[in-house]
Amino acid sequence: MTKRERIRAKFGGLCAYTGQPLGDDWQVDHKAPRRLSRRWKKNIDVDAEDNLVPCLRIVNYYKRGLGVEGFRKYIMKINKRIRGMKKKDGAYRKNMEKRCEFVERVAAAFGITEGASWDGVFYFERRADGDK
Repeated sequence: MTKRERIRAKFGGLCAYTGQPLGDDWQVDHKAPRRLSRRWKKNIDVDAEDNLVPCLRIVNYYKRGLGVEGFRKYIMKINKRIRGMKKKDGAYRKNMEKRCEFVERVAAAFGITEGASWDGVFYFERRADGDK
């Protein structure tokens, strides 16, 4: 089994952050990103398998170089971000349609809607607690 296959199998083919099925278009994410180890000049092996998790491409793109806690805070404010991209009548602000649709797709992956917030717990954390 290759390293990529082992990482995909960690959560049974599900995204470590959302718990959604990965499909064919998934990526390997660094929970502790490379930029943080360089910034703090810590001797961390960011490419170690215990730091690598399977992730939906759209979620990995949205996470960028954030660490787990920074990403959690970022996701917690996603509805506010979406509202800021829309006018009071619900239409998109100028040049925001594609960006807002992208952010709404990320929110949907976490089960977040205007009426439903997110509890702030990533799928890999639920699995670690035994809540499958």
